[in-house]
Amino acid sequence: MNSFQYAAIIVAGGTGTRMGGNIPKQFLLLDGVPIIVHTLKRFLNFEANLKIALVLHTSCKEEWNDIAANYLTEAENNRIWVCEGGKERTDSVWNGLICLAENFGNGCLPIIVGIHDAVRPFLSQRMLRECFQTAEQRQAVIPALPVKFSLRKRMNENTSEPINRMEYLEVQTPQVFDFQLLFEAYKNRKADNYTDDAGLFQAETNFAVYDVKGDYNNIKITTPEDLFVAERILENWKES
Repeated sequence: MNSFQYAAIIVAGGTGTRMGGNIPKQFLLLDGVPIIVHTLKRFLNFEANLKIALVLHTSCKEEWNDIAANYLTEAENNRIWVCEGGKERTDSVWNGLICLAENFGNGCLPIIVGIHDAVRPFLSQRMLRECFQTAEQRQAVIPALPVKFSLRKRMNENTSEPINRMEYLEVQTPQVFDFQLLFEAYKNRKADNYTDDAGLFQAETNFAVYDVKGDYNNIKITTPEDLFVAERILENWKES
């Protein structure tokens, strides 16, 4: 029996303007199913008792209700708590943390929470397992990968200098934490301009952030080109 309660915050608080069109990117269809449903299913199938705080823009609630009714079972819907997104991503994650705290209440097992982008539908069960299990011992874990491309540092408007890419990692989600430590870090945060949860956590606590192997298939779908790549990835998954 697991001595921890697993939870996730799926951040879908934006409206996806970079994708074009009037449909938020998380609701676009991938193989006939909304991207957000693919993402949610990865978590729902990972651990039977895992609960999810789904953070949505206020304008998306009605559309989400239709999606939930058409693509999820009643049992799956009962494991998902919907809350409103905020002005900044940090506000949205904070709303998700409050949602989990209110719904779990007192007497719950220690919580391990993963923060994940709604438009990353290709997270593997291997990566989920390694992130959550490592966080039980290490308190803060991110999936990360070596940088494939050459990198340069901009010096001014027209010049740049090469830097050693071996010193850098490409960071993905889910970023997984001890819930109470992350809750306190967000509650006491001094700024909202962090690019990810690990950056905020490390700035606000004395804990190190550990990394596990990410997955190059774990792409974030934000442009039409990304959607094309996602279709190819899904085809390969079906064939394997």
